[in-house]
Amino acid sequence: MFSETVRRLLSGSLSRRLALAISLVLGGLITVFVIAQIRHESEVLLERSRASLLAEVDLLSRSGREWVLSSDVAGLDELLAPVRSAPGLEYAMYLDASGRVLVHSEPRRAGELLVDPLSRAALADTAAGTRLIQQTRDLSDALAPVRQGERLIGWVRVARNHGAEVLALRQAVRDGVLYASAALLLSALLAMVLARGLTGDLRRAQRLFERVREGDLSARIQHRRRDELGDLFSGINDTLDALQRNEHILQLTQERLELAIRGSNDGIWDWDLLSNHVYYSPRWKQMLGYADHELDNRPDTFLDRVHPDELPLMLDRINDYLENRVPAFELIIRARHRDGSWRWILTRGLAVRGRDGRALRMSGTHTDITALKQAEAGLALERSRLYSLLAHLYTGVIMEDRDGRIAVCNRAFCELFPLVENPGELVGRRREEVLTEVRGQFDDGDAMLQRIDAILQRGEPVIGERVQLADGRVIERDCLPIRVGELRQGVLWTFRDISSRIRMERSLAAEKERLRVTLLSIGDAVISTDASGRIDFLNPAAEALTGWRNEDTTGRRLSEVLQLIDPVLGRPRPDLVETRLEAGAAPGAGESVIVARDGQERVVEHASSPIRDAVGDISGTVVVLHDATDRYRMQERLRWQATHDPLTGLANRVLLEDRLTQAMARARRQDRMLAVCVLDLDDFKAVNDRLGHEAGDELLQEIARRLEHSVRADDTVARLGGDEFVVLLGALKDVDEMDSCLQRMLEALAAPVAISGEEVVTPASIGVTLYPLNDSDADALLRHADQAMYEAKQSGGRCYRLFDFLNSQVSVERLRQRERIGEAISRGEMRLHYQPRVDMREGRMMGVEALVRWQHPEDGLLPPDRFLPLIEHDPEIHRLGEWVIRTALAQLAAWRAEGGRFGVSVNISAPHLLSPGFVTRLSELLAEQPLLPRQALEIEVVESVALDDIERAAAVVRDIRRLGVRVAIDDFGVGYASLGYLRRLPVDVVKIDKSFVLDMLEDEDDFEVVQAVIALAQALRREVVAEGVETAEHGLMLQRLGCSQIQGYGIARPLPADALMPWLAAWRPDPRWAEWQQSGSGSNDLPLFSAVREFNRWTEQVLGLAEGRPTRLADEEIRDPTRCRFGLWFHEGGQQRYGDFEEYRAVDRSHRALHELAVRVADSSAHGDWAAAQAAAVKLRAARDELSVRIEALQRAARRRALTDL
Repeated sequence: MFSETVRRLLSGSLSRRLALAISLVLGGLITVFVIAQIRHESEVLLERSRASLLAEVDLLSRSGREWVLSSDVAGLDELLAPVRSAPGLEYAMYLDASGRVLVHSEPRRAGELLVDPLSRAALADTAAGTRLIQQTRDLSDALAPVRQGERLIGWVRVARNHGAEVLALRQAVRDGVLYASAALLLSALLAMVLARGLTGDLRRAQRLFERVREGDLSARIQHRRRDELGDLFSGINDTLDALQRNEHILQLTQERLELAIRGSNDGIWDWDLLSNHVYYSPRWKQMLGYADHELDNRPDTFLDRVHPDELPLMLDRINDYLENRVPAFELIIRARHRDGSWRWILTRGLAVRGRDGRALRMSGTHTDITALKQAEAGLALERSRLYSLLAHLYTGVIMEDRDGRIAVCNRAFCELFPLVENPGELVGRRREEVLTEVRGQFDDGDAMLQRIDAILQRGEPVIGERVQLADGRVIERDCLPIRVGELRQGVLWTFRDISSRIRMERSLAAEKERLRVTLLSIGDAVISTDASGRIDFLNPAAEALTGWRNEDTTGRRLSEVLQLIDPVLGRPRPDLVETRLEAGAAPGAGESVIVARDGQERVVEHASSPIRDAVGDISGTVVVLHDATDRYRMQERLRWQATHDPLTGLANRVLLEDRLTQAMARARRQDRMLAVCVLDLDDFKAVNDRLGHEAGDELLQEIARRLEHSVRADDTVARLGGDEFVVLLGALKDVDEMDSCLQRMLEALAAPVAISGEEVVTPASIGVTLYPLNDSDADALLRHADQAMYEAKQSGGRCYRLFDFLNSQVSVERLRQRERIGEAISRGEMRLHYQPRVDMREGRMMGVEALVRWQHPEDGLLPPDRFLPLIEHDPEIHRLGEWVIRTALAQLAAWRAEGGRFGVSVNISAPHLLSPGFVTRLSELLAEQPLLPRQALEIEVVESVALDDIERAAAVVRDIRRLGVRVAIDDFGVGYASLGYLRRLPVDVVKIDKSFVLDMLEDEDDFEVVQAVIALAQALRREVVAEGVETAEHGLMLQRLGCSQIQGYGIARPLPADALMPWLAAWRPDPRWAEWQQSGSGSNDLPLFSAVREFNRWTEQVLGLAEGRPTRLADEEIRDPTRCRFGLWFHEGGQQRYGDFEEYRAVDRSHRALHELAVRVADSSAHGDWAAAQAAAVKLRAARDELSVRIEALQRAARRRALTDL
């Protein structure tokens, strides 16, 4: 019965089996878990009970020590009282050292001696501690020794049963069974829910398959499962989608096949060879004029209608195909139509064969091609007519197909090229073969073949191309591509013998050429007209003279093309042609001015004459014009050149003297001022030398043009030669009007000029003298203006200066000095000294700065400030700059040969740096020392370069750096350059001007400037160098501020080249630099630096009291250490920054001691006790030095902590 029930459950529905399986699995797991949990709980209860027993015995051992020692039974019995009432107690007792019971939970057993083996064995182990001497599932027996120090004085023994634990375990078993039953019930319910969910989706799939079997492919399984069943259902849906798409494609394919068969208008036949039954489609029957029901389905139905001449051929062809003797069945036959006519039919068929290759059935189509056959017949007729026409043409014709084979050729072609007698022999041959055979008949056969290939590749028509034959004949060739739509189907070639026509054309051309050459050989202009006075010819000379082309004047009247003006009266002359035509007068001549088409006037000598025909009637006129303009212009030019500069067109010295004399007279007559201005270009020589004389001439022409546009119409601009100009500004009301005119000139000349692909700036210096305020003659006025011009150059150029008679002698002397400096450069009197630049952080020399000196033969060695200002704005500064660069590079190469590994910096003036071609010239100088690395050279430019023209300066600096040369901005800070200027100027190094460095330890403003420049350079990632370092304290302060590179007398004075290497070998860096090698920028210690400076100034003020000098210090600043400026910072910001340093407290003590001495100095000075004041001052100085040492120790301590924090 049970097995039947199990079989029924297992063979039931899938949901029932799933529910049963899940329930059994979950039930088994829960049962195993409950049993394991009960076992674990039993072990835990026993362990917990035994641990409690051991703790209780140990407690009784320690509590009963005094009572066991004194054998106080009452006390021991009192200790056992709580134990007796505890549940599960078997027995509890105190024993003496021999094992005799002192106190027992059963009083009757007191005094017994334990002799059982278990007890004796346990009591014999006197060294053991508290332990269980027996433990079973029902009983646990614990024994603990009672000791006094190390001596055993007794025992405590307690035994308990595990009845309480057994009861707790039984309760746990009952709870476990209850929980397991509930879990089993829930798992069974959950299994049923899961099984129902799984089988529900399967039932939906079963219903889907039933709809598919019925042919419905649109149904799908709707589900949201993400498990394997979900993947299965999705796969079923994808399969149904694919089936539905394939069914749709199959349906479309079938529809397309039916449409294709209908569209082709073919008839279909299907022959079953086994049953000899043939199916003919309705279209097949309609093709022969029958309805569908009028013909049966026998093979003879078709065979009876095949033309008797073609029936045997068709039957043989069918048998050959069925027997696999031919690969395909296709044949054109005639079939009889119902109306008795014959129809051309294209029949094609395909056999279906069995595995043995034997044909089982054969299907095919019939296509009515009757219309095509009729068209072919018509085409054959047209071709016959074409061939007849070609045979009678005198033009040779060949036509090639798209494969390049000759399809048509006429007899004329064979007569032109005697290759074959019968044109038909060329048909079918390739064009290349034919042309290769006739190549020898051409004058240049290879060129002919190449030309034909080029024509065919281009694919465009070529008409009337002439070709020379070897026998002297000339043929004309045409090429016409034959196209059907966009496809080329062939080429038509025609050849015509035009030799006789060529001979006639050449004869006519020769006659025409004789006439043309006759007219062209006439150097004069010739114009002819017809009888109505309209122009029909102009020779080239007439075209050039009038500005009209021959074809543009045809049909125009002469007055429309040519205007003749009387040169004396300036009035138009009558039309020469109309005069001759109306009056029939004889030839006439004259001289006139003509106005050409472009408005240009020319002087001509002219003559005109009528043209008469054979009977004497006037058929036209001819006008001859001779150009006499050059003769007149030569005369005018000779007169002009005598008074003008040929390069610029300005007035020359001859015309200037005349204009100046007239202007001086006019100034006196009108009571106005005359400004005589001499102008000289500042940088013309450099441009002329660098770009060449042609560029220089172009620049002078542009300067002349700008000057003429800058002055007034009545003013005079003249060029005396070179780059020297003179401007006469007449009729000036006042000096303001003169200033306005001069400023316009300066602005015009300061604008860049594009020369030879470069922008060149050549500002000018102008010297001015005013007449009649300077009442001198013309020559003196020019000399005085010239002297004033040199004053303007000395002032930096780009300005004008008025002549000062009193200072004229000084100006002359300065001019002589400038000339002497130029001679000194040429004679080699200049010298270079080199000042070292060191890095305190690395303790080595980084480079040297080349400083120029003048070894004057009489005055000795002159510093640069004695001669450089004289040539700062003179071209000589460029020569000197190039000499310095070349000399410094050569010396640096020599030092490198000795092992030196440092660079050199060279100062370049602003005019030299911004002069055109500076970068190019620098590159050439570097090339003279090819072994030197480019970065070894550093160009120093003054800050004013950025202030004058930042854009141009930045461009030059970028070009220099592209050469690999470093760039430094010198004397930074004195020119008030802003952060924006420095950011836009891409220099590598910023050099702090020495004027700030010298006083930075005493002057707050200078210190702030130095600090700001260092911070600015670091922010812009520029190197910073301090100049003017004269003491070690300067260097230490700069190092703390973040500037490690220094230069100045504190390191070394400028040295001659031969003294540098010995100095370098002997030089040693200051040991104190090493203490600050790892310091940062010192920004956190800057307030301390400021406070130290205040402290030093405070000390000097107090020391001044001892010398009788007044002080600006308040009394409280002297007496109260917290009220001086150092003290104010020290006890506020200083305490916050350094208060936890021991060195801070040492500074505080020294500072207070310093104030005590200051009070003694002040009081002694106030009472006139100068000896006491001086003595106190000596101690004050010592105290100041001690305080300085302690402050430096505080700085070192702060630095060490900062490095440790890093």
